Amino acid sequence: FAAFETIKAKLRARSGLLRDEDLKPSQRLLAGGFAGLFAQTATYPLNVVRRRMQVSGIAGSGAALAINPSISKALRSIHASEGIAN
Repeated sequence: FAAFETIKAKLRARSGLLRDEDLKPSQRLLAGGFAGLFAQTATYPLNVVRRRMQVSGIAGSGAALAINPSISKALRSIHASEGIAN
């Protein structure tokens, strides 16, 4: 929500507008799209860690996440074994 408001404020300032209501629908769509992109990029790695921790707990496997129960250790383990692009 904060990203959406910030992007709208930047668009308002760039267009010389005073109110949110003065933004064009295309500008609101752009702001919403970029806010969604930012939110997904920020939260997706944490969702991956959460799911893998849940699955390793259910399966009782000897996966790296079973050894690394903390989020930060799990993130480092995934980054070391798979990298960013995988």
